[in-house]
Amino acid sequence: MKKLVRILVLLLVIGLLLRFSGVELFRPSTVRAVGNLVVDFHVPEGDPIFTVNDFKPCDVEERTVDITNNYDEPKQISIIGVNTEETGEIANVIQFAISNGSADIYGGATGTKTLKDFFEDSEDPSGVVLAILDQNQSQNFFFTATFECDSGNEFQEKKVVFDLRIGVLVDFGECPDVEGTIKVYYPEGWHAIVGMDENQYGADKVFDIGGNNFVQCYFPPSGNEGIQTNWLAAADFIESQISEFIADGWTFITNGFDWGLPIQEYLAKNFLFTF
Repeated sequence: MKKLVRILVLLLVIGLLLRFSGVELFRPSTVRAVGNLVVDFHVPEGDPIFTVNDFKPCDVEERTVDITNNYDEPKQISIIGVNTEETGEIANVIQFAISNGSADIYGGATGTKTLKDFFEDSEDPSGVVLAILDQNQSQNFFFTATFECDSGNEFQEKKVVFDLRIGVLVDFGECPDVEGTIKVYYPEGWHAIVGMDENQYGADKVFDIGGNNFVQCYFPPSGNEGIQTNWLAAADFIESQISEFIADGWTFITNGFDWGLPIQEYLAKNFLFTF
């Protein structure tokens, strides 16, 4: 049996700017809900969650983010850090830690980690695991940035800008037993398959598995081998992440509307299955 395909669906984008002897800004803010994952930043709408003036060596700043799993099953919550701008390699001298209040998840007591380490460790599409939250479970997470005490003057007026992307791992399943709502079902007809120049005749089911992610299952009129196409919403992906998926055999689709899906960017990949 083909292995279950598991992909991190990125639900939130959080921009973070660290500037020393200047301003630190963590944006955007407010409660966000995408799919059935809810994240609370504990600030009024429109206000930055993280503002600090004149951050100096040895200074420590901590912020809290609450995450609630409103799915009807446990979900693995993961995070990805993406470095978008940096001057003076300052990420090397910022210690970065994540805690759930009772234990360190990343950095801290698990071993010192810098912001640069976090970028590298979360490069994998599945990111850094924060927790597995049960149905309707909420959890506080604490993000701590520490300017190393022995950092020299060469890091003054330097900055790093990055994104924190929080999401859940979606099990795409294996056709024909995909968990999700049937979006469309055609028992016969001609169907477009990603990567194929000509339409294929047979049956076709498309399952909505949440978060604007879909699974298409094509069944040929003869034989017992079908084609499963996983459609991964990619509207919040940056160019480097999209490139990683393409290198792994995924196809970038600029507009899902052309395939009967929501108007946004997608990544799609075919898998064979037997039935």
